[in-house]
Amino acid sequence: MTQVTAADWPSVTEKSALRADSFLARLSDEDFLHGMAALRTPGDAINQNDAVTEELDWFVFLRQG
Repeated sequence: MTQVTAADWPSVTEKSALRADSFLARLSDEDFLHGMAALRTPGDAINQNDAVTEELDWFVFLRQG
């Protein structure tokens, strides 16, 4: 299932800069700053106006009995 996580790339960058995600909080300050610089300058690798999505997997369990 595809889920929209942000309306566009600048929105992702703004959210990431808050460093509220547990994975981002674990990074050293230096690594975080390097990563943010890369996020802010993706070049032509992506269309920055497109919605940003992620793929989600769903698991369904059935209880027997």
